[in-house]
Amino acid sequence: MTRRHLWLDLARGLAVVSMLVAHTAPAGGIFNVTEYLTAPLFAALIGASLHHALERWRGSTGRFLASAALRGLLLFLAGVALQPVYLQIVVVLALVVV
Repeated sequence: MTRRHLWLDLARGLAVVSMLVAHTAPAGGIFNVTEYLTAPLFAALIGASLHHALERWRGSTGRFLASAALRGLLLFLAGVALQPVYLQIVVVLALVVV
């Protein structure tokens, strides 16, 4: 069993809360700062998570890439399936699907 990194889980939680605040707070004011924090935080978390995932799969890079590709494909298909249900998903998938 792999060891969890508490700091990474806390940073992920902060990123989700930051995204929620950025998209629900009224325009202007102190909460505007979260608009500039969310994207860089997510990018840093992706890099840190990728580093830890590669360490766990050391020696079998091919299996790691296949697993990541399968996960990405499943997430893409879930987004395409949910697109008719919630039309704002079109904003995210418009460049990929069209």
